[in-house]
Amino acid sequence: MPTVNSLVYNGAFQPRAKSIKAVAIAPDGQRGAVVDETLAIPKIGWNILASSSEREKMSSAKAIDGNPNSLWHSQPTGAVQFIEIDLGAAYDVSVFAYTPQRKHREGMMAKGMLKISTDGRTWRDIDSFEFGNLIDNPSKRKHLFENKVNTRYIRIESAEITGGGNSLSIAELDFYN
Repeated sequence: MPTVNSLVYNGAFQPRAKSIKAVAIAPDGQRGAVVDETLAIPKIGWNILASSSEREKMSSAKAIDGNPNSLWHSQPTGAVQFIEIDLGAAYDVSVFAYTPQRKHREGMMAKGMLKISTDGRTWRDIDSFEFGNLIDNPSKRKHLFENKVNTRYIRIESAEITGGGNSLSIAELDFYN
């Protein structure tokens, strides 16, 4: 638990654990709420294998660029859209996180399917997911897999877009051990 005697970080640092706890402490000693963040699998080496489509200046690479203010947005071709990711190495994965874009209400993924592959070409279903109330609360959503999987290649496929939409947008995707 962070205290007034804990190390103070003012910039980038190399974490020593999968979880980071932080707190703001005012000069008069008043403490803010403790924030606890579990670190996702590092995105070093991640690549996009394919996506259903993309709009100009909204490439699929923006779904994994580490910037929740950028986004991938598909062309408006229907509710079923996809993005395929190479994690660069095989990992044990147990949680998927989806950060919806917050610039407008279009393209939020209400329901979908997670698929994995051993070669990045042939996919098998591992789990389905559903996120509610995205339009009123476009916060990061996490989905715990039914069973932990070891994989290098992951495909996220939308099945339903909020408001009956026909294009998908993703600000950020993350996966956790």
